[in-house]
Amino acid sequence: MFARSARRIVAVLGLLALCAPQQSHEVIAAPTQCNARQQVTFLTAGDAASQSGVVAVACATSKVRGLMPHAPINVRMLDTNALRNQITQITQAQVAAEPLVGISTTLQLLGALGPKQDLAAIDRSQYNVNSAADYDIRTKTLYVRGSKAAFTPLDRAIIAHEYTRALQDQYFGLAGLLSNGADPISHNSDALLAREAVVEGDAFTTMLNFTLTFSRQDQVLFNQQLQRSSPAASDFAHDRIGFPASQGTNFVKYIMAAAAKGKKGTAATVAGLTAVNHALANPPSTTRAVLNPAIYLQHSEGNTTQAVPEVPIGQNWQEIESDVLGAFGINDLLTQHNTPAALTRAANDATNAWQGDRWVVYQHGASLMLIWRVHFSSTSGAQAFQRALLAFTGTRFRTTLSALAPMDWRTTGFAISIRSHGADVALAIGSSGDLLATCTRSVNLLGFQ
Repeated sequence: MFARSARRIVAVLGLLALCAPQQSHEVIAAPTQCNARQQVTFLTAGDAASQSGVVAVACATSKVRGLMPHAPINVRMLDTNALRNQITQITQAQVAAEPLVGISTTLQLLGALGPKQDLAAIDRSQYNVNSAADYDIRTKTLYVRGSKAAFTPLDRAIIAHEYTRALQDQYFGLAGLLSNGADPISHNSDALLAREAVVEGDAFTTMLNFTLTFSRQDQVLFNQQLQRSSPAASDFAHDRIGFPASQGTNFVKYIMAAAAKGKKGTAATVAGLTAVNHALANPPSTTRAVLNPAIYLQHSEGNTTQAVPEVPIGQNWQEIESDVLGAFGINDLLTQHNTPAALTRAANDATNAWQGDRWVVYQHGASLMLIWRVHFSSTSGAQAFQRALLAFTGTRFRTTLSALAPMDWRTTGFAISIRSHGADVALAIGSSGDLLATCTRSVNLLGFQ
């Protein structure tokens, strides 16, 4: 749902302690002899020790990842303040490019974003201006904090993470992988989130494997630095920001292990890295496949394309945004409010049965209308979605709602109509109780009576 470059180091540092490998494993790849001129080109003068440190990280990262740069990676060494300013500029450009108006409206109507929450501010907060490094896709430049002080273990790990992104960019083109298109009506942010997961999962897995080259003392220091990192907030907006690193790392580990199965030593490592290269060249198209990597490996994602649920609700209503919530989005939304175990199972069943969805937001003055259509692989999956959604809505408004469609309900500032037909569910949500009749007419116009 959010067009981003998936570099939210602050939001995911706490995950590293959970993901970090506990035992060594063999890594290979690039030639054992590392020529600094092949790895990086320094665009600015810097102290020799810092430059040497960057080269050492670049060489080790190439070896761990199995990729040598086609051309030396441009590196610009900056002092602390200059790097902060550079990261701020990158942040502002990334957030400005995100289509946040319709998305914010949708999340508020669904109850995933509070009326006082600022989605742009949440996005900006996930960039760490105190980071040791940042790779900029636009300028193809790796910015690194230059200092006479030696890089800490965490600094080196972050440089390895960002250097991996530079390698990915040369081999697979990050601008294309991390783009959601220019048309706000045809966005598919679920597919974007799935691609981000492969990119970030690869970068984090490489970084964690890189830390295995540390001395025992540096590994201890690295873990101590991670433990001092502030944990990320846990709500819908922050969970989606953390998804590429957390679930992407799980995805990459799974496909690497599957490719290496039955192999040993160098052959196993090469097979695992080849699988990651294949996933970057042919990424999953849904978060459902990221959550269930076997679906990706079996090529069983299927056709998840859903048409925009356009309905003639009136000439004064203007369509402002359309997108896909996806399997992860549905699951995370429906398990936000201390969900009981039975409803968590229903949300999981709906996630596993998800086949595709698309929502559209209309606006008429101060009034807003969300129309959403979801397709599942079975009637039971559609029913599980309805139970979880209506329980979530009931908890949200402190009431009890019917477990299944058809259902029409309204309260102050909210109206909802939901209908189902077999494995398909349609619903409309209005920003006012007075819009209930319009909600009902909208789902009827979609062919759901």
